[in-house]
Amino acid sequence: MSLVGIGGEVCNGLSVNGKLPSAPEFTISTKDGEEVAAGKFKYG
Repeated sequence: MSLVGIGGEVCNGLSVNGKLPSAPEFTISTKDGEEVAAGKFKYG
């Protein structure tokens, strides 16, 4: 996964106070708001 800003800038080093933040989470929902899947991305 890459983070790219609106101006095309690329972020390749995320840290908060010198430590990696917790793994990002995602949720996939239907138009009606029913959650069909959820999970966390893994660093690697």
